Amino acid sequence: MRLVCVNGGVVVGSEQEAKINKDMAKTEAKQAAKASKLEAEKAASKVIIKRVERGKRKYVTAIANLQTFDVDIKKAAKRMANKFATGASVTKTVEGKDEIVVQGDLVDEIEEFVVEQYGISEDQVAIREEKAGKKG
Repeated sequence: MRLVCVNGGVVVGSEQEAKINKDMAKTEAKQAAKASKLEAEKAASKVIIKRVERGKRKYVTAIANLQTFDVDIKKAAKRMANKFATGASVTKTVEGKDEIVVQGDLVDEIEEFVVEQYGISEDQVAIREEKAGKKG
């Protein structure tokens, strides 16, 4: 049995050294795979901007999937509220994901803001319109 000095004077055998090297290589491979998966997910995903009718003539604008582009949603909501002088908040969707809800019909302005501020290309921004269901 051969003894080798590794990491700060700890003595390990050659079999243990081989196992440590194998584990390190496996961990690095997992991290690389995770990074490539995140890049692919980011390339395939889109920021969804929805104009939702709230009443007869009132609208809110909802922005979803910003977190996939490494955007801090709470800070983004605050910036939008300041820029557009409206109320903005972070809410949970039915799927459990976060989205930003901004008061008013600001679809075009928000699209421009997202492209300029966060470097997201216009191809990765989808605009949709939804009608709210009747309550009662």
